Amino acid sequence: MRRAFRGLTGWRGRARAAAAGGPLPGFREVVFLSHVNDPAVTPPFPGDPEFRITPVRSVAADGFALNEVRQGEHTGSHYDAPCHFNEGEASADLLDAADFVRRAAVVDVRRQAAASADYEISVDDLRRHERRHGKIPAGAAVLGLTGWSARWGTPAYANADAAGALHQPGFGVDAARWLLDERGAGVLGTDTFSPEASADTGFRVSSMLLRGNRIALSNLAALDRMPPAGGWIVVGGPRNAAGTGAPCTVFGLIPARP
Repeated sequence: MRRAFRGLTGWRGRARAAAAGGPLPGFREVVFLSHVNDPAVTPPFPGDPEFRITPVRSVAADGFALNEVRQGEHTGSHYDAPCHFNEGEASADLLDAADFVRRAAVVDVRRQAAASADYEISVDDLRRHERRHGKIPAGAAVLGLTGWSARWGTPAYANADAAGALHQPGFGVDAARWLLDERGAGVLGTDTFSPEASADTGFRVSSMLLRGNRIALSNLAALDRMPPAGGWIVVGGPRNAAGTGAPCTVFGLIPARP
């Protein structure tokens, strides 16, 4: 049995390597930037449907396995379509394929977020990032690395106070406006519930961002594995008719070392 198990493991490893076809041209690694949805740990945004997965078919009884999944459009790691906050803007099915493939700039504010749960990424943070890593490219996905994903699956992720108010870091309004007006950013994303800090209860950043073919990414993971500049992201997920967004798998492409 042990010999058979070792053989199966080796077969899986060879199949995985063959399917990958070797490294992507120009990239040395592909990483997941999204969480696995799990009823035991995936936290819904307050008031949203909880994630549920129920077996409805099994190989033993039916010859194949199948689960029924129930969730909101903004469960776990997800993207927001422009119509999520603005009437008359594009729904998920009207976005272009290129909207889901972007250069990535990862802005590290873990130190600031550790000092203040309500920290808002500022224009100064963005200028500091550019001094160290170069100008943020037009159309890029600008991703705020706050360190919050380490809290995933615990009450500390929502970080609600006694009155139920959330406390999470995110982009400030001035920083978001600067990224859109001065750098032409195409995506804003964070490893928290939404692009803005939760103190922005009017969702001003999301409302400003989600116009044209821009999208938002929320509840990201493993942003610390991405380089501050030079990487790319690919967002894969359903595009439902009239959808306001969808749970997604986000892939980070890490460039080859020079």
